[in-house]
Formats: sequence, C-alpha cells, structure tokens
Amino acid sequence: MRKSLALILNILLVTGSTHTVFAGAATANPFQKVPLENWEYSNIQQLEKDGVFENEDHQFKPNTVLTRYEIAVIVAKATANFDKANTDDKALLDKLQTEYSPELTALGVHLENEKPAAKNLADRISFSGEHYFQYQNQDTDSHGVKTKSNPFSTRTRIYTTYKIDDQWSFTTRLQNTSTLNKSDQYETGTLGKNGTGTSLNEAYVTGNIFGGTTSIGRQGRHATVLDGLIYDGAFKGILTNYKLANNFQITGRYGTEISTPVDVNNDTNTYGSLELTKNIGPAQLGLAYHNFSSPVAGTSKNVWQGYATFPLSPDFSASLDYAKSNANQENKAYSLQISYKKTDVSQIGSYKLYTQYRRMEKNSTISTTYDIASVGDGGFKGYEIGTEYVPWKNVVWRNEFIDGKSTVDNSSTTKYYYSRLWFFF
Repeated sequence: MRKSLALILNILLVTGSTHTVFAGAATANPFQKVPLENWEYSNIQQLEKDGVFENEDHQFKPNTVLTRYEIAVIVAKATANFDKANTDDKALLDKLQTEYSPELTALGVHLENEKPAAKNLADRISFSGEHYFQYQNQDTDSHGVKTKSNPFSTRTRIYTTYKIDDQWSFTTRLQNTSTLNKSDQYETGTLGKNGTGTSLNEAYVTGNIFGGTTSIGRQGRHATVLDGLIYDGAFKGILTNYKLANNFQITGRYGTEISTPVDVNNDTNTYGSLELTKNIGPAQLGLAYHNFSSPVAGTSKNVWQGYATFPLSPDFSASLDYAKSNANQENKAYSLQISYKKTDVSQIGSYKLYTQYRRMEKNSTISTTYDIASVGDGGFKGYEIGTEYVPWKNVVWRNEFIDGKSTVDNSSTTKYYYSRLWFFF
C-alpha cells in the first residue's frame, strides 16, 4: 500500500475529523483493486484537470491500478475542495462519494448529507506547514572585489486555514527565518538582518465570486506557473482565477507590491498581472502580462511572458520560458529546464535530477524567485544543476549548484551552492 499514515492524518486535518481510521469500516475489503476500465478513473482525471483534486504528491497516475482505499483517499482530498467545483464537477464528486461512502466513513470524512455544518472552532480549522535546515556557500567576484558567505539557516512556515462557511475561508501564514551561525539581531514580530525574524506575512480570505476563485488580502504566490521567473513577491490586493471552456484558465491579480525595494515607501508600489493558460494533455502553454509601478521612484515596467511545460518521455520533461520588458536595453529573460524523474514526498527513495540554463537581463524581471537574481552591475546568465531525494516520507533533501555571471559585465561572476533538508507536515 503506497499511501502512508502521514497522508491519512493530513486528510483528517483537512476535513476536521478526529475519528480512528478504519474504525467500524462498513466495506468488506477496502484494498480490493478497482479495474482501470471503471468509471472512477475518468472522474478523477476530470476533477484533477479542473483543480478540485490537487495531485501535488502524484498519488494518482494514469494507467495505474488503485485500490478502493486509495481512491477513497483521493475522493477525501477532492471533498475538501468542494467549494472549487463547478456544477459538473460536483456531480462527479457526488457519484464518487456515494460509491465510496463506507471507505470515506472509515477515514472519518463526513459528507454534507451525514453531518450538519461545523459549529465549533476545532471542526473549522486546519493546519499545515514546512520547515527546513539549509547550508549555503556563495563566492562572488564583482569588479575584482571578492566576497564569500556561508550561512546555515532555518525557515519555518505554518499555514492556518479557517473555514468561514461553505464558500469562504480565511488563511494565514506565520513564518520564522533564522541564521544559526550568525547573530540575527531581531525581536519576535520584526525582521532583522538578512530578513531573519518572525512575522505573520500572509493573511487573506478565499471564496467564490461570479464563478471564479478569489483571494483578497496580503498574499504571496507565483504569478505564473513556471516558478516565478518574473515575479514571486508578496502583495496586498486581490487574486482571482476562472476556469474556462476547453481547458483554458485565466488568472489576474492587482495590489500594493511589498517585496521589491525600489523606494523606501513600498506602500506606493503597485503590481498587476494577467495570465492565460491552456492544458493540452500533460502539457501546458501560457501567456502572461505583468506591470510594476513605483510612483515615488518614477518608474514603470511592463513585461510580456510566454512559457510551456511538456513531457519528453515518461521520465523526462522540459520547461521553456521567455519574457521581454519595455526597457530600452537589458530587457530579455529566458530559461530552459530539463528534468528527469519526479520526487513524491510519500514515496521513500523517489528522486529528481534537473538542469537549467537561465538568462535574466538587468531590466527584464520584477521580483524573481531564483536565488541568484543579479551579479555585479546587474542581471544573471548561467546554468544550474540540482537533485532532490526523499530519504523519509514527507522529507525532501535538495542540493543545487549555480554558476553564472552578470549580463552587464562579464568580469562579475558568482558560484552558489546550497543543501536543504525540507520537512513537510
């Protein structure tokens, strides 16, 4: 059985249940194999495509036979996202819930027709989080001035989600970052040197508005699917997503930007984006527009971006990303990544190997997610190689090496390595 007790406990948290797993199960054999030709598989594929079932740990794979129990776990996860479902998806989910009602009951999942809406805090609240230990080593040469840094750091993020009603929820993220081999010089609730400290850096409500999923408040999520090449900053505002016909999605956001230190008063900075994506089987294509404005600094930047992710074989995949801003020079960014295998936090021994070439000219990005954003006078061009490995369930060990130089000045170089042990709960 591939699914772990940790995964079961996660499902129980999401649904607010405290029942013992499999206590009094009505089904005679929850581990009976479900034939691939059965209708359940197509229903699950549709729910995954529409975002009702979030398959982050890849527990559902096409052409893989599942047991009734494994399907019930998937249905339980989809049930937690019932408010994201459209009318057709709700019908598919209702059919799955009816078929797997005994297994869902054994998991402690209570359906709407079995239990009234939650009336107390314990039933409405769920927690998740992550924690990592990281060692990094960076050597930089900028116009002959050499610097070296090797901090050993930790970061903890705890997510709390409170279910307001069947349509709306409230989410917060509490984060602590600390360097273990240097003085942080901070107090709780403030940020000190190197961004260390403890802060409540996300707080937003999420619900359905006019058929789309909308989040309002302080939040920080990738504007685009492909790892935030252009923007991965925090902002205070609104983000909304609509699922359209023929596997199209449109996502927009707008608000006060609070990540890019262009000027002292970041409250005047604004960021907006509009993204259109289309899934074609396992591949995804996307087009995005970004706008960043800083009235105090008197600057405005527009960036157009196109990207694609697609499989090359059952084990290999590729990602392409290209962007261009309205700056007169140093205005292009692009990347190509090739990956082998995938990590699955529920599968001990799973791993991923990847390599990427990346060029981000000085004026091409806004607040990129990549660890090396610029070198010397600005910009970055170079390569990255990395590995991920799952030594224990819900633990990922990542190692990454980056070698590059400035796009403005070839004499400015950097070499960067980090090793991270990442725990998920």
